[in-house]
Amino acid sequence: TILTILLVHWRLARPLTVLARDLHEIEPGSASRLPLPTHRRRDEVAQLVDDINALLAATQGTLEGERRLRQYVESVERRFRLIFDHASCGISLVDKNGLVLFSNPSFNRIMSQGRPAADMTNFLQLFEDPSQVNMLLLHAIEEDLPVSVDLLLAGELSGNARWLHALFSSVRNEDGDLLVECILYDISERARREREVQQEAERDAL
Repeated sequence: TILTILLVHWRLARPLTVLARDLHEIEPGSASRLPLPTHRRRDEVAQLVDDINALLAATQGTLEGERRLRQYVESVERRFRLIFDHASCGISLVDKNGLVLFSNPSFNRIMSQGRPAADMTNFLQLFEDPSQVNMLLLHAIEEDLPVSVDLLLAGELSGNARWLHALFSSVRNEDGDLLVECILYDISERARREREVQQEAERDAL
């Protein structure tokens, strides 16, 4: 009986104890593998070591793939953030109630230039005709079609009308909710020149 116990301990219990200790010291995702003694090439312990090493290799490949994917996503996010923050056009995300959920610096600059302090979260109230803007937002969401229109800003201090060319298109967030992406360009100078040309064409200076 004692010899049987010693044999089981030597052939099975002791190798499993060593195997468990070595496995505990291996960091997941590393290139480390469990060593296989040369005298145990064909028994159950050897098969167990081979299976564990195969699992460690698969885990390493998965973690390396996830690491590369995470680095790629972070790189794309940095490029997107660079474009978003430095874009000359105003960009914002607006919900169906006209609440500004997100905007870039150009949006804040365009909307606040030459105007009194305003609530920048209420997209509808930033324009001369809030009901028209609300109708355009709902149309972009319900029809799922881009809407392009020229809109007059509200509350001008200088008395000079400021116009924005707006492009509204529907997008979905990570929760599946429909929002409106608003891209805005200041076309005040172009609108002023068009009015001057129209006046010159319709009126005789003499």
